[in-house]
This record gives sequence, C-alpha cells and structure tokens, in this order.
Amino acid sequence: MVPDAIILIKTCDACPEQYYAIVDTDDNGNLIPATKVAYLRLRWSRFSVHCPDVDGDVVYTATIGDSGMDGCFESDEERDKHLAAAKDAICTWWWWNTWNLTNE
Repeated sequence: MVPDAIILIKTCDACPEQYYAIVDTDDNGNLIPATKVAYLRLRWSRFSVHCPDVDGDVVYTATIGDSGMDGCFESDEERDKHLAAAKDAICTWWWWNTWNLTNE
C-alpha cells in the first residue's frame, strides 16, 4: 500500500476533528471491497491515529495547538502536514502487519 491509496473520510467537522481511513484497491491496484484501515482523531490538542480502528495500535500522535483544548487543526497547512504523516504511518503499519501475516 502507498499513501496515495488511502482515502480519508472526514466524519466530523466540529470538535473533535476525525476521519476514517479506507482503502479500495489491493497492492496490485485491483479494486477490492472498501476496507477501513485506521481511525484518526484530534481531541484535547492530541492528534492520534489508530490502526485498524479506535481500539487498535496507535501509529502516530502529535500535539496540536498550545491550549490543551484544541479539537481542530489551526490551518490547512497544519492539517495537510499531519494527515500526510498519518498516511505514511498507516502504510508502515499495514506493510508490517501484512508482511507478518504472510510470513508466519
């Protein structure tokens, strides 16, 4: 999986800002049923990414803002930066877990 293959669906425009990450193609580019691969949320100034869902592995975190109460990114640039880093972390998690499953 590559970061461009991840589709982010914003599920909340207010606080907390949150997304689901899904993929709808396999590693060869073939269409597959949409599969949720991560849950992303910014709440109380903490942006976190969990794979494959909210109770899964934390693969990325960042502190956003300085109030301890932020629930939304402060700018589009900040959002783009952290969502790109999140996609990279999701890909690493996906690769590691897929590799481990196929090589056990």
